Amino acid sequence: MTTNIPFFLVSAFSTNPFAGNPAAVIFLDTSETSDVLGNLAKNLNQPMTAIVSPEPIAFPDETTVRYSIRWFAPSGEEVPLCGHATLATAHTIFIENKLSPAVNTLQFQIKSNQIVEAKRIGDGWQEIQFPAGSVTEVRHSEQGLLKTKIYEAFGRQVSINGIFAGGPGFEHYLLVELDEKENLASSTVNTAAFKGSGYKINIITTLSSSAQESFVSRMFAPEVLADGEDPVCGSAHCILGPYWSDKQGIPPGKKSLQLKLAADVGR
Repeated sequence: MTTNIPFFLVSAFSTNPFAGNPAAVIFLDTSETSDVLGNLAKNLNQPMTAIVSPEPIAFPDETTVRYSIRWFAPSGEEVPLCGHATLATAHTIFIENKLSPAVNTLQFQIKSNQIVEAKRIGDGWQEIQFPAGSVTEVRHSEQGLLKTKIYEAFGRQVSINGIFAGGPGFEHYLLVELDEKENLASSTVNTAAFKGSGYKINIITTLSSSAQESFVSRMFAPEVLADGEDPVCGSAHCILGPYWSDKQGIPPGKKSLQLKLAADVGR
């Protein structure tokens, strides 16, 4: 038996189809088993695959439509949140699903029953609103192992300003701030060194020496991503944004942060 399932390949964060961060978007019943959906993601072998309900599951008001969504890594593992695949999904729905012109907001109901929103802001642009996360300093008993892994990843004893664990909803995220002089963007990183850190998402960040950006960051997830490094990780900024806003004394909603994603992935 042959089954036809529509899907799209979208390069998020770019106007170049061979740049940005690619995602596959599949319109399929999100109640399908994780094994089936994970195997689809394996076959498509994209940095992330979004599984989206073929039809809306709710219409909160005349300007808003709600879909259900799940995300799977190329390893077949389900992940709780993904920024670039959500942006890719919003773009696909706005372009392909022939929504009423009055609809400017998409709501995505995720597995935890939280809602992630995407808005159409004109000229083909969309923006997504993700939850703000928090971090706490990791326990002293963890720091020895984590420092060893960080030093191994960079091949040298880098200067570490702080090691933090993600708060509620982001418990599998690790945030490490290095000293600005470490030149994160130009560093060669052995991504495999982060295996066994106890965290699936390992974010490294520094203050930026450029007046054009507030901070620099890279994200490593060798247990989830085949390449080990994510070129543009939207969900990492759920904790990066609040972290740097707090450090720089910026009240919520008062100023936008400019950032540099410095992934060494040839894009």
